[in-house]
Amino acid sequence: MAVHIRLSRAGRKGIPMYRLVAVDSRVKRDGKVLANLGTYDALNGRILQFHDELLNAWVQKGALLTDSAKKVHKLYKKDGIYTAPVKKIVINTIVSTTKEEAQQPA
Repeated sequence: MAVHIRLSRAGRKGIPMYRLVAVDSRVKRDGKVLANLGTYDALNGRILQFHDELLNAWVQKGALLTDSAKKVHKLYKKDGIYTAPVKKIVINTIVSTTKEEAQQPA
């Protein structure tokens, strides 16, 4: 069984969050995982949780890191956890207008 360490998508539409997981290479992206190794917030570019000792243990057992997992690991080595400032998320809301406001020229 070939084990890969890769990112698994979490979060909702438009707000990506990723889990760093160890999985069998034949499993789908969000399939059954062998171990959770960390959490990465892609929107804010920060690592929320990271288990470096578990990752190193899996690598010693022969697990291969994908390119995106290598980037997250490199970011952890460089900055650690909670590095980037939090960006505010602006969600567009529909404003109800009356018929008179809608008919007035802009």
